[in-house]
Amino acid sequence: MKKWNYDKGILQVSATLFHHYGMENHYEDDPVVKKWLEAHDFRCVIALLIDGMGSEILKQHLPENSFLLLHQKESISTVYPPTTVAATTSFMTGLSPKETGWLGWTQYFKELEDTLILFYGKGDYSGIPYPNYAYDTLPIDKIFDVLNAHGIKADSVWPSFGERNACYSYEEVLDTLNQLVEDKELKFVYAYWDYFDSLMHKEGPSSLKTKEYLEEINQKTQEFVEHLPNDVGLLILADHGQIDVGERINLMEDIELQKFLKYPPCLETRTTVFYVKEDKEEAFQAYFEKQYGDHFALLTKKEIIESDLFGKGIAHPRFEEFIGDFISISKDDSQMYYGPRREKGNHAGPSVAEEMIPIILYPENHDEKD
Repeated sequence: MKKWNYDKGILQVSATLFHHYGMENHYEDDPVVKKWLEAHDFRCVIALLIDGMGSEILKQHLPENSFLLLHQKESISTVYPPTTVAATTSFMTGLSPKETGWLGWTQYFKELEDTLILFYGKGDYSGIPYPNYAYDTLPIDKIFDVLNAHGIKADSVWPSFGERNACYSYEEVLDTLNQLVEDKELKFVYAYWDYFDSLMHKEGPSSLKTKEYLEEINQKTQEFVEHLPNDVGLLILADHGQIDVGERINLMEDIELQKFLKYPPCLETRTTVFYVKEDKEEAFQAYFEKQYGDHFALLTKKEIIESDLFGKGIAHPRFEEFIGDFISISKDDSQMYYGPRREKGNHAGPSVAEEMIPIILYPENHDEKD
């Protein structure tokens, strides 16, 4: 398992925004974003995060002279695992997954005796509703809330599930941003759009539909900035990329493996947490490596902790609980499910296509213009 880059990544971009508004954050600034902010003295900054829009996908589907690639200033690492729960939480809080406790799509909560889908607030296998449980149990301070608490007016824009400024299309997201920045008191907006990632899960990142939708995002974004006030800056980034799915392994069909487990596997399909029965650790490890070692690396809790794979900083009190006894990490395009799954595209593994995300800045710095 390669060492993850936490010195040049999404946390540094987040830290730059916190510092720009006079807020504390213990990570260093991203020099490119810092220079851009200092060069313009913006009245308002928009941080637009497009789910799944990794650097490799931009290069795969867009021409070099497209708006998004022309204004991409760098390609940086997201957090591990490269997945929405971990990465968007890290960007909004300026903290690593290790620090927040928000590690992946599903996590086992011993007090519930259930595996919780954090964003949905319900049991993954049980279907039992736990409204807002993750947010109440693992509270986080999001940048727009921190700014408002300090008297700096900030807002946020969301897809249809959002409680505030909910949108049903990317075009509506941009229209909402246009309306918000008319408020001269507004200093910061966080906008999040999820459909691009959902589309790739369904169709695959290499699909024609993915290419066509990315071209639409590129065109609508270019049209959007043409009407953007001169004192508003736009920072576009992603939480992760995606890869086309290879082999799908349904662990529910592996009766022998299940004999070792205390609870069903959780977290993600390409980075999977296992809770193993006492005195069964060695037998589990031997069995797993024999059955799945060609496609998955198996790391112990100790190895995970020592690797800083989930980030640096002071670990959340429940971090070690959430990483279980072992974690498997895909070596290729394979993934593990517990039950039937049909995604054509996915993420949360260690490949470059999942890890690297773009930093797109508009307008240009004056010294970068011809």
